[in-house]
Amino acid sequence: MTYIEDNNYRKPVLYAIALHIVIFIALIAHFKFAPKPNPVLQNSVSVIKAVAVTPNQLQNQLAKLQAAQQVQLHEQQAQQQAQQQQQLQQQKIAQQQAQIQAQQIAQQKLAQQQAQAAAAEAAQEKAAQQLAAQQMQEKLAEEKAAAIAAQQKAKAEQAKRAAALKAQQLKAQEEQKRLAQQAIQQALQQSEQQPNQNNKAQDKKQQQQAAKLAQQLLQQQLAATDKTSATTSSAALSPAAQGQVDKYSALIIQAIGQQWIIPDGAQKDLQGKMQVKIAPGGMVLNVTITQSSGDVAFDRSARAAVFKASPLPVPKDTAVFNQFRVINLTFKPEGISNT
Repeated sequence: MTYIEDNNYRKPVLYAIALHIVIFIALIAHFKFAPKPNPVLQNSVSVIKAVAVTPNQLQNQLAKLQAAQQVQLHEQQAQQQAQQQQQLQQQKIAQQQAQIQAQQIAQQKLAQQQAQAAAAEAAQEKAAQQLAAQQMQEKLAEEKAAAIAAQQKAKAEQAKRAAALKAQQLKAQEEQKRLAQQAIQQALQQSEQQPNQNNKAQDKKQQQQAAKLAQQLLQQQLAATDKTSATTSSAALSPAAQGQVDKYSALIIQAIGQQWIIPDGAQKDLQGKMQVKIAPGGMVLNVTITQSSGDVAFDRSARAAVFKASPLPVPKDTAVFNQFRVINLTFKPEGISNT
């Protein structure tokens, strides 16, 4: 197929051929029907030489023109093909770039999704660990609370048993003290009632045994009282507590004074001192003459008066009673007073 057969260039070529034919015919007609030159004017007008163009020459020219047009068309078509190829290459490059960019975007999205999934998994794992730790702490706290409750219950039961045992011991001690006090008082009464009689050796021996037995029964309570007295706080009492101390001191002195029978013939300038140990409840545990008056009968009567007044009036408050576990008294014919 030639370039002329191309639909895009057929009409222009035909127009050009037709135009050349028309021009050729017009030239022929001009030469044939043109007027003859005037001989007169031949000398004054320059001669124009006409060149006749044959049909072959015209055809050759048309052929050359067509060939030139074909070459031009061929160049134009080559340029168009080159442009098309360039456009196709650019499109191909653009498609490749678009594919690469799409792949990069897809990879970025995949990486983001993987990172998000990893973060979510890590968060879930951390939450699970925190929940497990919290549950463990709660379990340990419950176990600790249960152990503390069990310990408190055991301590309460132990304290209850100890209190019951202590109450029994105190009751037994009180009974022992009562019996001992009774035996001592009986022995003292007998010795006072018969101060100048010559008793038989057997009666004296029985009295000594009774007094010794009573003294042994009081040893345990005396030791406990001495220990408690040694550990009693020396801190200053409150005004209310001091008022209680003064009140019961006066009541104790009054109770002993009511039981004291001063021997006849006692001199007015006699003076002695004694120490009295008292158990909770007012029971007199022991009376010791710390400073004799010089008159044995006078000392004995004061000591006997303390035992007769037992149990002495003492406060129920433990802190106040601690002031009365061991008291020191001064006894004179005029009466008894605190040392």
